[in-house]
Amino acid sequence: MHATPGTLPTPTVEDRWAFEVKQDAQRVMIYLPGDGAVLVRSRSGAGITAAYPDSSPFPRAAAAARR
Repeated sequence: MHATPGTLPTPTVEDRWAFEVKQDAQRVMIYLPGDGAVLVRSRSGAGITAAYPDSSPFPRAAAAARR
């Protein structure tokens, strides 16, 4: 998950993603497997979902943004 130089995504691709500025010392990846679950993983791949209880509304918000 290291940032690497490259071209920016086209607007149609970029609209499918949510971005947030990293403001703390934790890098995480949010996975939405499609069954309503939220999986949060650290940069090393360790599951850290329990450390982010506020992430549970994310699937509903993401689905609403797609409409």
